[in-house]
Amino acid sequence: MEENENVEEVKETVVDEATETTSGNGVGATIKSKKNLIIAIVAILVVICVIFNVFFNTKGKAKSVIKKYCTALGKGKYQKALKQIDPVGMYVFQDLDEDSYEDFWEEYKEFKKSDDYEESMDEWKEMLDACKDAEEDFDKDDAAKIKVKKITKFKKVGKKLYQVKAKIQSKVDGDTDTETMTFYVMKDGLGCKLVGGDAVDGIVMMIAFAAAL
Repeated sequence: MEENENVEEVKETVVDEATETTSGNGVGATIKSKKNLIIAIVAILVVICVIFNVFFNTKGKAKSVIKKYCTALGKGKYQKALKQIDPVGMYVFQDLDEDSYEDFWEEYKEFKKSDDYEESMDEWKEMLDACKDAEEDFDKDDAAKIKVKKITKFKKVGKKLYQVKAKIQSKVDGDTDTETMTFYVMKDGLGCKLVGGDAVDGIVMMIAFAAAL
């Protein structure tokens, strides 16, 4: 009798252990399955963010090109600053008033076909060359830290053309100044380029004057 009871106890123990093992494997499989699902969801979200930034985040790209432009100016890297400007867009924008911003893209395409295009591009190359001399004369002690603190306004004013107002902070020799500046930015492929605005027109005029000397 005792022998039968011992056999029954052994059977129950084996069954209990098997049940625990099966149950443990089930929980582990469930956790692993959920982990894979979470990883897949995170991967999808990352892809969506990348696609959004590459194809749709025009405001972010506009801020980026303004930042590159301002940072380069502060360091006296004028060639790099000018490379943030689209020369065709700049020449076209100069001749537009606020009521004709909607015509920007059509005017842009027409300008590239016009007789003035090559002459304007030659002028632009001369300005880039003038930047080299200006960079050599730049005193590093005059360098300024220029930051884009905040985009306060972002408005589409024409096809591929946007008005951007930004708070710009500049720090020179410990003195800090912040002011709101207006920039005009065009969409260029997957990025953006500057075409005009407070801090663009003045610098371009200064460099153009230097190139003419």
